Amino acid sequence: MATSYASLYVAVLLLATIQFLESSMLGFASTPIRGEIQASPEEYSFIAVLYACFAVISISKVRWFIERIGWRNYVLSSIALYLLGALICSFSDGKVSFSIGRIIMALGGGAFMTIGRLLANTLPSQLRFNGICFFATGVLLGTMGGGWVAALTVSAGHWQAMFWVLLFLASAVALLTIIYAPKVSIPRDSWTSSSLSFVFLLGLFSFFTLYLLQRSYYEFYSDRAILIFFAVLAMGGGGAIFYVERQRTRPLLRLKDFTTKRYLAGVGLFCVCYLLIGMNNYVQPQYLAEGLGYYWESIGEFQALAFLCTLIVWMPVMRLFLPKYPSPIKYWVFSFGSLAIYAWIFCSFSPVVDVWTHIVPALVLSGFFISAGMGTTAMQTFREFGGDEQLFAHAYQLKNMLGQIVQAVGTAGATIFMQWRQTVQYGNLNINMIASDPAYSRGIDELSKYISLTHGSKQAVTMAMLQQSQELSRQAILLAGIEYYWLVFWVSLAVMLISVLQRTFK
Repeated sequence: MATSYASLYVAVLLLATIQFLESSMLGFASTPIRGEIQASPEEYSFIAVLYACFAVISISKVRWFIERIGWRNYVLSSIALYLLGALICSFSDGKVSFSIGRIIMALGGGAFMTIGRLLANTLPSQLRFNGICFFATGVLLGTMGGGWVAALTVSAGHWQAMFWVLLFLASAVALLTIIYAPKVSIPRDSWTSSSLSFVFLLGLFSFFTLYLLQRSYYEFYSDRAILIFFAVLAMGGGGAIFYVERQRTRPLLRLKDFTTKRYLAGVGLFCVCYLLIGMNNYVQPQYLAEGLGYYWESIGEFQALAFLCTLIVWMPVMRLFLPKYPSPIKYWVFSFGSLAIYAWIFCSFSPVVDVWTHIVPALVLSGFFISAGMGTTAMQTFREFGGDEQLFAHAYQLKNMLGQIVQAVGTAGATIFMQWRQTVQYGNLNINMIASDPAYSRGIDELSKYISLTHGSKQAVTMAMLQQSQELSRQAILLAGIEYYWLVFWVSLAVMLISVLQRTFK
């Protein structure tokens, strides 16, 4: 029995690790991956939208599948799909094949985090907190290792190796599931029901919602009426789906039981966290690599070291202090206060910044946001559902479905924001970059003289102008990143203030 529980602990840890490792890797390495699969920022964010839509469908059916085929068959089937998708992505050289691989990965692995948390609930009550700790450790390990693994593979010229790592970890979970999987018999009269039309409508609603948000920046002025029409249609369709589901005798998700103030407030806070994570995963590596000029490998090492420090500090707190002092307000103040300080440090950077006194400490603080913020919210949100396994499962599924959508919104929103602000800043900086400007002409002349020492005089002028243009782009990215982190700073302070003033959680 001890061996069985040990296998389950490790499976829970790996399932959480895989999902957060995958998310952080693909967010961190978005720029080089876009180049390898020949996708624009818009197309890459569209692939993220597709992944989120199919992940929502996968998460919605977790409990439904467990009731009918059992834990072992369900986990192994999910892993088989995930392995196939990861294999396709690892051999992709274009956006079409990469998109297909990501869709299959979503169908198989989009629910890994949900499966891991529900597996922890199958442990005996006295061991359940240990399972939750393993789950939380997996979240931190995935977040910590994502940037590092992505940086190593990209720097080595083998970005596909990211998917090889995921293949290995998923295979390890399959082996552990074969060794031990819970044998839980659920009475047929308590099974949830579903229909193909409901699942199709759910996927369609998710796609239209995310696609509209993604396209709003590009087509708002040219096709505003069409976008507004489809936005109303998406909201109406979503409302109809949830209304019909609430009226069913045995719904796929027991939505009518999720109207408690605690659950709604907790899920709202989760959505804020997922939104910020999705945005940070996209902006942070771009800001450090293209704005400040650090190598990808170095950025990954900084991030891994910072999250390791977070893990060392937070794990004893979770084990020793959370059970004795469960009141959440102090942890939320610490979490969002850490995020605000992290954002303030990042928006105060000059073009030359010290790694050990600025970047690494700031990344440690961002790790505290993930560990303390999301961990505390999870403990508070589902507290009232602990006595009903089915209700807990449905509540957790719904939270993760919204999490997939909101994180994709974060990635798309960050893409749009950075493109918008880079364009504006580039235009502002480019005003004086004309031949008639004395300072610009003098700078080009001096740079040309320096370059002409190793190249021809004709080449020197062209190379000098190209170098100036690249420097202009770098400064535009730096300024856009600074604006983004000011936004994160004010959002963090606002959420921290709300967490102090609210009366739902005490």
